[in-house]
Amino acid sequence: MSVNQAQERLDRWLKEYQHYHNRNGKRRVSSETIIKLKNYFTQQVKLEANIKKILGDYSPPTISNPFYHNYGREISSLVQRYKGSELETRMNQVTQKWLSRSLDATILDKIRELVLSQYNILN
Repeated sequence: MSVNQAQERLDRWLKEYQHYHNRNGKRRVSSETIIKLKNYFTQQVKLEANIKKILGDYSPPTISNPFYHNYGREISSLVQRYKGSELETRMNQVTQKWLSRSLDATILDKIRELVLSQYNILN
């Protein structure tokens, strides 16, 4: 299931890339880039599926589900970019931002734990 979704995302990305950047046929995407993108999209699909499970367990208002997904994506982006105390500081800032939007702290904590465990970062 998730492999197909990841492949669909990769195919869409390649199509957009070719449309905007490859009009004259000179620019090509390297095989290393394709592998990195496929891994990234696979990880993103897994994260989204696990966030859906968490939301199913806690049953927040349905209208807030996209906000929880956005929080997970934002934390995931930070984990890929930063390490150590800088990561912790930025994650706390992001968490405060989403808490100020009236999201449930328990669900945010579960999503944060999920992201950290997905990237094998001990908290």
